[in-house]
Formats: sequence, structure tokens, C-alpha cells
Amino acid sequence: MDLFDDPATRRAILKRQSVRREGEPIFSKIWKVVHFALSCFLKFSCLVIVLALISALFVFLYDNLLRSPYIKLERVVVLGVDETMREELLEIAQVDFEMSLFAVNMDEVKERLEKHPWVKSVGLEKQFPHTLAIRVEREEPWAIVAGDKLRYMNRRGRIFKEVEEGDPIDFPVVTGIPVTGENVGKPVDTAVHVLGVLEAEKGNWSMEHLSELHVRGDGSVYLYYPSLPCGIKVRADELANRMDDLKKVVEHLNRSGRIRTAKGINLEYADGAVVSFKKG
Repeated sequence: MDLFDDPATRRAILKRQSVRREGEPIFSKIWKVVHFALSCFLKFSCLVIVLALISALFVFLYDNLLRSPYIKLERVVVLGVDETMREELLEIAQVDFEMSLFAVNMDEVKERLEKHPWVKSVGLEKQFPHTLAIRVEREEPWAIVAGDKLRYMNRRGRIFKEVEEGDPIDFPVVTGIPVTGENVGKPVDTAVHVLGVLEAEKGNWSMEHLSELHVRGDGSVYLYYPSLPCGIKVRADELANRMDDLKKVVEHLNRSGRIRTAKGINLEYADGAVVSFKKG
């Protein structure tokens, strides 16, 4: 007969095991906890030390890479501008030729270059091992906006620079546009639309021969050409459809010999044009 088949014997054995467990010294339990904590601390400390060493190594390598003579910035190429503007942009860029090409902060250089009034857009490229390439798209004036000062406007309607002495001035002059304030957008859009219509024209009616475009707040514009002694009033949004009428009126005035006495041509009439004449 097996001893464990006897219930009384089995209970006695389990009781003795329970007594032995309950009688386990308390310092043994504490030592186990301390041993586990020390083990975890040592492992964590080793991990931190390894990571710190790896980080220090990367910092060391990166610092040496930034100052490495093998990829030192030696040449800056500026494309898309003339020599004068190139020198101005190099001064604005403030690149450090003592550092490596890796050390050039492209965003900062781009931001500085875009502050130049003649710069429309900038693209930068690092050409290893020693060259920084800067590609510049230069602003192109389309007209001159006359206000308290003369300012250039591009074909998108952006007023980007004051006209200074020595700057080119052979552009149509746009008047009636506030340079600042909440109402700038609409007059500028009107001017851009009208200049776009005239740019498509040929000969004496082209934008190249326009001397002044005056924009009114009600959607009307006045056109002034050196070849005409009078101004032409027309709705900006109707100009493209009224160009043929304008040409016919001016042709008639030339044939009749009355062009020099004309005071104004108004095309804001659906059934034709009205011409006013000087008295006398």
C-alpha cells in the first residue's frame, strides 16, 4: 500500500512541508529581492554607459565630419544672375568657407537669399565634395506702380521693389493702386488682367506702347497711349471684346482729321463709343 493512499499520512506530509516553507528565514527573502534589484541596476547601468559611449562616438565623428578638409566648402556657384547680383547674393548668403559642406544650413541660406528684392525664387544643391550651387530665378518687372514712390510689379501682380536711380523704367505706368491696405488686391488683379489683354495685341495697341494705365475702384480703367491725344475709358472686364470697336473709332477719327481735337473716348456704352472733343 502506497503511503499517499492513506489520507492521514498525506495530510501529515503536506503539513510538514508547509511548516518548512513558513519557517524560511526572512533575510533569505530580502537577499533575493536585493539580488534581483542589483542585477537590474547593473544591467541598466551597462546599457546607459554603452548608449553614452555610442552617442559620444557619433558626436566625435560628426564634429570631425563638419571640419573635415575632404568635404570643405571651397566654391559657391550662383546661376541665373549677372556678376553684380552674384556678388550681392554671396554677401547675403554668409556661408562659412572654414566649415565642411555638411555644415551649410540650406534653409537659413535660402531664407537670407530670398530677402533680396530681385530674387523671385532660390534653389540650393550641395555638390560634394566642395561645391554649393545656388540657382536663382530673377524677378522680371512687368509694369511700374506709381504711388508715393515708384515700384516694380511683376506679371503675377506682386509689387516687389522700389525703382531706384539707374533701374530700367521702360515699362507701362500703373496708377490708382494703393500700395498698402485692404483694397490692394482687386485693383492689382484689374491691372494684371488689362495688361494681359494688351500684351496679346500687336503694333500701336500693344502693352509695349502703353504709357499709362489708370485703375478706378468701380472696375473702369483709363488707357493712355503716346500716339493718342486723349484717354480711353473702358470696363476692364470688357476690354478684350471692345478692342475692335476702339480701333474702328480711332481709324475714323484719323480719316476725318479730328483725332487731334479728341478729348476722350468712352467705350462703356453697349451700342458703341462716345467721343468728346475739345472746344474751339
